[in-house]
Amino acid sequence: MSRHDLEPRMLTQGQAAHYCGMGVKAFKATCPVAATRLRDGLLRFDRDKLDRWLDSLAPESGAPAPIDWLGKVYLAEDGEARNGRNGRPNKRSEAIS
Repeated sequence: MSRHDLEPRMLTQGQAAHYCGMGVKAFKATCPVAATRLRDGLLRFDRDKLDRWLDSLAPESGAPAPIDWLGKVYLAEDGEARNGRNGRPNKRSEAIS
């Protein structure tokens, strides 16, 4: 196996988004994995940490329920989408409606 056959462990944001099967915008909005700052200020995402996050989204039977990362946005009783952290209206939902 040559060195060029190896996939990098530390990924750019674009590579990490592609690895997770989503676009960069969706990746930035949903991925809780923090980038690691390498030498010269380079930011990279650790593939092992991404794997652990992805694995938590679909646990095996009997495993504890995963954290609902997408549940940060929910629908309030009045039908208005709100941000789960602070309960304020979500600007994106206002633009959609």
